[in-house]
Amino acid sequence: MNNEVPGASVPADILERMRKTTTRDEGIAEAWRSPTRRFSTCAARWPAVQLAAPLGRIDSALSILDTHAG
Repeated sequence: MNNEVPGASVPADILERMRKTTTRDEGIAEAWRSPTRRFSTCAARWPAVQLAAPLGRIDSALSILDTHAG
């Protein structure tokens, strides 16, 4: 994303964790760990949070909401 989206910045620690994955499924799972943690922080501070579902992975975005519903 650092190279494809102008102004976007992915922290080095996240990039390093992504580099260590060996399969596509591991990469996808790791890619969703950080947004899940960040969603928790944001949802606790603001009344509304917008999620995007990159690559059409709506199921992954919905799973973040399901995890924090209630």
